[in-house]
Amino acid sequence: MPLKQLSGWSEPKISPKNTTAKNVGHHCYVWFRFYDSENQKWSNPIRRKPALPAICSKEDHYLELKALRQAVVFKLQVQGWNPLNDTYRIDKEPDEFDVELKKIKDLTFNDALNFAFNKKKTDWTKRTAQCFEGVIKYLKQAAEYVELHNKKITEFRLPHYRVLLETVKELRKLSNSGFNKYREYLSSLITELIQWEVVEINLVHHVKTKQAIKRLAHRPPTKDEQTIIMQRIIKDHFEYYRFLAVLYGCTLRPKEITRLKIKHLHKKEHVFRIPYSASEENLKTKADREVIIPVWVMDLIMQMNLQNYNPEFYIFSTFNKYRSFLPGPNAMHPSSTNRLWKKIVKDKETGLGIDVNQYSLKKLSGNHMVKLQVLNNSDKLLQLPQMQMGHSEEKQTTVYVQEHLEVMKDLVKNQMPVL
Repeated sequence: MPLKQLSGWSEPKISPKNTTAKNVGHHCYVWFRFYDSENQKWSNPIRRKPALPAICSKEDHYLELKALRQAVVFKLQVQGWNPLNDTYRIDKEPDEFDVELKKIKDLTFNDALNFAFNKKKTDWTKRTAQCFEGVIKYLKQAAEYVELHNKKITEFRLPHYRVLLETVKELRKLSNSGFNKYREYLSSLITELIQWEVVEINLVHHVKTKQAIKRLAHRPPTKDEQTIIMQRIIKDHFEYYRFLAVLYGCTLRPKEITRLKIKHLHKKEHVFRIPYSASEENLKTKADREVIIPVWVMDLIMQMNLQNYNPEFYIFSTFNKYRSFLPGPNAMHPSSTNRLWKKIVKDKETGLGIDVNQYSLKKLSGNHMVKLQVLNNSDKLLQLPQMQMGHSEEKQTTVYVQEHLEVMKDLVKNQMPVL
C-alpha cells in the first residue's frame, strides 16, 4: 500500500528525477506532498534542501540528499510530523512524545557520534565504515580525556571542537595531515546530525586546518623501473601481467578488477560496462561505470577465451595459491594481488627491491594520458584521465596525476615572453 494512503503524505523523492552523484547540483532537493485533513486536499510540493558546507564534492552532495530524504521519512513516519504547521502527532501522550524528542536533542557527544555513524553507514562501503569506526574510537578517547564525552552535543561550541581535535592530535601523535583527516571525518558526522536537527550548524567547519606537507603518494616507476618490473612479471607471472594491464590501461582499482565478471565485458564496444552492486561493493563510487579498454589490453583479455566460461564467472578468479588470475566462480581477494606485487617487486630478498607500489600504475596511467592529450593538442589535459578514472570532479583526478603540472612548467620555462 502506498505511503500516502497509510499516513497522508507522498513518498519523499529526490528531484530532478534520476539524480546521481555525477549530475547532482545545488538545484536538487527532496520533495513530497502532505494531505491537509482540515481542508481535505493535498498540499503543494514541499521542498527541502540539505545544509551543505561551502566546499562540497558532488558525491558528498548526493549522499547528503539521500540522508535528508531518510530524515524526512523518519519525521513523517515515526514522529508523525505535520509540515504544514510544524507539529507532531498526538496519538501518544504529549509528555511521552516530548521525552522521545528530547532523547535525540539531549544526545551526549559520544552518543551523538554513534547516532550519526549508524545513520550514515548505510551509504558507505565496508572499508569506509571501518575507517570511520577507527576515527570515532579515538575521538571518544580524546573526549573522555578532556571530560567532554558526557557533554550534550547541543552545548558544544567552537572552542570545544578545537580542544577535542588538538587533544586527539596530541594523544595519537598525529601529523598536521592526520589532524586534518580527523577534522574532516568529524565534520562529516556533524553534518549528518544537522540533517536530523540534532544541531543547527556545523562548527567544525570553523576549526582551521593545519598546514600539511603535501607528499607524492604512490610514486610511479621510472621508465627503467617499469621495463625491469614488466619484464620480470611477463616472464614469470603472465596471468598477473594481464591483471596489471587492466589496472594500468583501464585505471580500475584492484578491488574493482577482482569483481569484474565476464558479462561486464562488451568486446565490440571495447568497454567494461559495470553496474554497481551493493552486495559485492564492486565500485567505490556507488554508481554504474563504463570504462574504455585499450586495444592492446583487449587483445590480452581475448587470449583467455572467455567465451568458453559462464558469463557470471569472474575474469580474474582464484582457485588456490598455485592457480589464480584465470576465469572462475570465486572472487579474488584484492590483498592477494598486493602481496604478489610485494613479493615480485618490492621485496629485496625474493624480488627486485624496487620501492614502488602496485597502485602506482594508476598514477603512471594518468600521466601517460596527459601526454597523449598534449600530442593531440588538447587544452583540457585532465579530461581524459578524469573520464577514464570515473571521477565526478577534476580535483579528485589531481590526486593521481601530476604530468599536467610538468606541461605547465615547461610552458613557463620555454615559452614565457621576454620582458
